[in-house]
Amino acid sequence: MKIRIQRLFAALLAFAFLPSALLCAVEPAAPKRAKWKGTFEIKQEPLGNNVSSTCRRQFGAGLYDAAVNKTFVCWSGPGMSVWINDYDHGTGKWSAGREVCHLEYKTQWAYHDYPVMRLAPDGRLVIYFCEHGNKLFQVKAPVAHSLDGDWAKTTASEDHTTYPMPVVADGVIYVFYSKNEDRNWPHRSYRYIKSADSGATWSAPATVIDSEKKEPMKFDEVYGFGVCLNPDDGRVGITWTMAGSKAHNAASRDLYFAFFNTRTGNMENAGRRELGPSVLFDEFAACLVVKTQGDPDAPDRRLRYPILRPQPSYIGKAGAPVVAFGTYKPGTGDLVCFMRWDGDAWKVQATLAEGRSFYDLEKLGPSEFRMFIRKDSKKLLVLRSTDGGRTWKESAAAPIDFAAKFNRVPEIQFIEDGRPPVIGILGTAYSDKKTPGGYNYDGIFNIHAVMEK
Repeated sequence: MKIRIQRLFAALLAFAFLPSALLCAVEPAAPKRAKWKGTFEIKQEPLGNNVSSTCRRQFGAGLYDAAVNKTFVCWSGPGMSVWINDYDHGTGKWSAGREVCHLEYKTQWAYHDYPVMRLAPDGRLVIYFCEHGNKLFQVKAPVAHSLDGDWAKTTASEDHTTYPMPVVADGVIYVFYSKNEDRNWPHRSYRYIKSADSGATWSAPATVIDSEKKEPMKFDEVYGFGVCLNPDDGRVGITWTMAGSKAHNAASRDLYFAFFNTRTGNMENAGRRELGPSVLFDEFAACLVVKTQGDPDAPDRRLRYPILRPQPSYIGKAGAPVVAFGTYKPGTGDLVCFMRWDGDAWKVQATLAEGRSFYDLEKLGPSEFRMFIRKDSKKLLVLRSTDGGRTWKESAAAPIDFAAKFNRVPEIQFIEDGRPPVIGILGTAYSDKKTPGGYNYDGIFNIHAVMEK
C-alpha cells in the first residue's frame, strides 16, 4: 500500500512539473483571429433569392460567434418571414437557409418589419423585428451558439415601436427604437427597453431623445440611424436626424450625435457632458453635428433628406467619436463625409466625391476603419483608412451582381465583429410596378454575402 501511494505521489509530482505549454495543449484552442487583407478581390456569394422589400438600417444583418467559429446572418423572406443562415469558418461552407418565424406581412409599409440579430448574454441568438408602429417581437434560438431547433417568438413591447436597434452591454440587452407618439402631428420620440435575463423579461420603456413637439417647423420625428457600443466604457453612440414638417417624414433636417451611458443611465454629448436621462429639445444644440435643412417640396429626394445613413464609431478605446454619412450637393453630386469630434467641435476629416453613395462604416482597430461605398450606382467599393479617417484608400472594388431588371441596392452592411472571409451582406431588388410604392413581399429579391476572394 505504501509503495502504491509513493508511486501515485511521484506521478502527481511529475505532472505538476510538466511544461506549461504541454499542459495548455490539452485544452481546446480558440480559433485564431485571421487578419483582413489590405487589398483583395470581392466575391458575392448568393444566399437567397426569396427576399422581400426592406429598409433595414445598417445594423443587425449578421454577426460572428467565436464560440463556434461561425458567422450567422438573417433576412426577410416571403411575407417578411425571418430567415437565417450560417457560415462555418472551419469548413468554409454556408449552410442551407431556413425559416425560423413565419409571417404574412404584406401591407404597403411592411418593408419596415425587417429582422435584426444579436447574441444574447446566455449565448443564444436573438432576432428582433417590429410590426411597424405597433409591437416589437423577439425570436430566440433554443440552443446556445446555434441555429438549430424551433425558435420561440415572444412580444417584447407594445409601445408603438419602429426601427429596432438591440445592443448587448455588460450582460444586459438594450433595444432602442423610435416610438410613434402622435401620427397626426407628427411626433416620434426615441426610447429603449432593457432585459437583464437575456430577453425573458423587459423593463418599462425609457425615453432618451424627444423634441417635445417644440420644433418651430414641426420636425419632431426622431429618426435613429446608427448605434455603436464601446465595450470598454459602456457608452452607446447614437446618430439621428429630425424628420416631419408638413407631414410624416415629408423631409428631414440636421444630424445629431449623443452617447447613452449604460452604466449611469444618462445621455451625454460628444464632449461627455451629462444631459440627464433624456436629450430634450433645448439640449439638441449640444448634440448637433451638421446643420442641414431638407425641403419637403423638392422634387429630388436627396434635397428632401440631406443626410444619408449616418453611422457612429470612435477612435481608440475611449477616444473621440466619429460619424460617417452620405449627403448630396447640387452641381457636385453624392458625397461621403467623415467627421470627428476634436474635443471642442465636430470637424470634417475627409470628403469623398466622384458619385459615391455611403452605406456603412466598420471599426477595425484603434484608428482603422473601412466603409462600404456604392459608386455610380453599379459598383461596390470597400475603402480603408489607417489614420483615423483622414485619408482613404481602395481595398476592393467589384461590379454589383445585379440579376436581370434588378437595379436597386436596399442594403449593404458589415457583419458585426466579422472574420475573414465574410465581410458583409448585400441585397439587390427592383421597383415592382404592379404594387403600391413598388414594394413586393412575395420573396422575389436577392441577398448575397460579400466575401474576400
